[in-house]
Amino acid sequence: MNDILSCILTGFKFDNTVKFDNSNPLVLSYEFAPVGLVKIALSTYTVLVNKKQTNYPVLAGICRNAFENEQEPPLINEEFLSTGIKNYKYPTEFREKAMHLLRHLYNKGGKAYKTFDLSSPRDYPICYGEEIDEFNRVMNFLEDKYLIKWKDSNEFGRHRKKYLSVQLTDSGIEQIDKELPAIPLIGLVTQKNYNLEH
Repeated sequence: MNDILSCILTGFKFDNTVKFDNSNPLVLSYEFAPVGLVKIALSTYTVLVNKKQTNYPVLAGICRNAFENEQEPPLINEEFLSTGIKNYKYPTEFREKAMHLLRHLYNKGGKAYKTFDLSSPRDYPICYGEEIDEFNRVMNFLEDKYLIKWKDSNEFGRHRKKYLSVQLTDSGIEQIDKELPAIPLIGLVTQKNYNLEH
């Protein structure tokens, strides 16, 4: 299985960071930065390869988001593609993708002003981007709306861009805070000091 040279979900050539798990001969399992952990039945892998398509953004997004949330990714097989994928709620519209990325950063420490280094080719699956340029547009949208900011950015060809020290703004944090359900004040009673001697 290690003779596979590129990721079926992104089309990106594997680099020296890819890790294969050969423990199940019927499943292609690998860890690769853009998609996190992928588990795909070999029969399904063959079907996808024969389609000659090199980008499956929804599948890449599902695997990457499971990895980011420390969850087991689904086994991508024919059953998953026909019925299982319907159980996943994922963003399809541009603004939904932007808010998904903002929520992701918030949950990963952005609410405490943690900073992140993001790369469009590595991180576009987080927001279920169709391609790396859509990730750049999402980043620009969030910055234009004053929801995030970054210290610097570097372009390294073909829409590939690094964003350095990305941070949520106060407005970005407030945007996600508004979405969170309010905690009801159930069970709060006036507490009295009781004298234990009586």
